[in-house]
Amino acid sequence: MILNFEEKSVAEEKLDKLLEKDKTGSFKIDLDENKVNKLSNALNLLVGRASFVKNVKILNKPEERERFKKSRKNGENFKPDFKFKKYPYNEETFYKLIKLLKKESESLREDDIAEYNFEHLKAEDISKLFAETFEEIEKYVSLASNIEDKQKWKINSLEIWPMVEKETIEHSKEKLEELKDIKDNHSDSKTLKADQVKKMWEEELERIDIEYNVEVRSVGGCFNIPEERTVVVASGSEKERLYSKDEAQILTMHELFHVVRAHNGFNTGKENNFPPVLGLHTPFYDKTEEGGAIYREHKTNVITPTKEFDYHLRLLAAYYHFKEFSFEEIVEKLIDLGGSIDRSFYLAARNREALRHHIYQGGYYEHWKGREELWPLLIGKVNPEYAEVFRKEVEDGVLEMPEVGSEKLFNFSFD
Repeated sequence: MILNFEEKSVAEEKLDKLLEKDKTGSFKIDLDENKVNKLSNALNLLVGRASFVKNVKILNKPEERERFKKSRKNGENFKPDFKFKKYPYNEETFYKLIKLLKKESESLREDDIAEYNFEHLKAEDISKLFAETFEEIEKYVSLASNIEDKQKWKINSLEIWPMVEKETIEHSKEKLEELKDIKDNHSDSKTLKADQVKKMWEEELERIDIEYNVEVRSVGGCFNIPEERTVVVASGSEKERLYSKDEAQILTMHELFHVVRAHNGFNTGKENNFPPVLGLHTPFYDKTEEGGAIYREHKTNVITPTKEFDYHLRLLAAYYHFKEFSFEEIVEKLIDLGGSIDRSFYLAARNREALRHHIYQGGYYEHWKGREELWPLLIGKVNPEYAEVFRKEVEDGVLEMPEVGSEKLFNFSFD
């Protein structure tokens, strides 16, 4: 089998056949012409298949939560017996494919990027962009296919999402204490259905002039899928999910921030035909991504004490996993900090799936808050390092300025 990633539908069909769980087969990749576009197409197809959101899941969270509550009530020790989703792909074939794509990325030369007329970027810069992105995808595969091994899970998680600075952790501890007594002062009943939240998102997309699909799906949480140019409103997996007005406004600002960075990245190369990789996935951008979404919540004044408390509680859930407390100890510590039993269990379990909840506050404090110049972080789905890599091309007009900038994104109020 030869993969050249030129025709998306053909490449997709071949890729799914190649990655079937219990089958192995020989293959080659051919990217001799239009190499940058083909690498971008390959990335588009691999991002969704390697996604930790799709491939890492504890299947028996509700049952284990009830077992924990029963053990706690009876004064008994608790050790979770989590059942993880089985990895759906042949990981060895996946690794081999990524290795070949990294090799092709590293072989990029000036002739391969000449058509883009860059003033500052060199072939080695674009090479590094793709090679490091495929490297991150490789870590996603390793995370999902080794999820039951706690040591491998921890190593893989922290290579993708390194633990935040000590000052950020201490700040979250202080904020939890500060917010503990006021977080429940305001009660907002949950009466909005997923279709009503979908309408809010569509109205906000119209306001910021972005065409993007909004879908309601029977899942537990809302999320963006840039490779499908679709953002998902969760209608619930165990039972119907309802939203409060506050929650709906927070999610509108948060999830559509992710859409904006995708949209800007897809369009930054529309004049010089650079492929839409900046809207899809760039190396280790996730911390900046989630931190920016929280930054928008603060700037648009939708964040509530309850939500801010929860973000800090998430960070501590991740931190205690990082410090290798037992699962029971983590849940009890979160309860002591003011979390409900159900929420504390859920956050501990979520961070046993992917140890990443520290990046929300980490990204907000370390990448966004106090930063004077924000627009480079809106070029696409980029971290501060790659924002600087691409900003000169934007300033010189080779790449486009972000279509949706700071003014429209952060100077907004629902009132």
